[in-house]
Amino acid sequence: MLHFEIGTSEVLNPVLDAYTEQFGDDFPLYKYLNVTQNDEYDISVTGAKRLVDLIKQSISQNRPVPKPDDYDDRVY
Repeated sequence: MLHFEIGTSEVLNPVLDAYTEQFGDDFPLYKYLNVTQNDEYDISVTGAKRLVDLIKQSISQNRPVPKPDDYDDRVY
């Protein structure tokens, strides 16, 4: 179970939706938790903002982020 800081969904959801719409696949969020974590939360507001920048860059360059072939088969 992921622990989200209050306010992260408002920051992340629009760009995650845009990523899915652009690439036809969900963003591999679990692979990027190292970007979003802090001492209290798996996804902090500050970390979510960093991730938004990364996702926006991916969208603007029209290049999906690397995703392991077996990512969708993994259990997190």
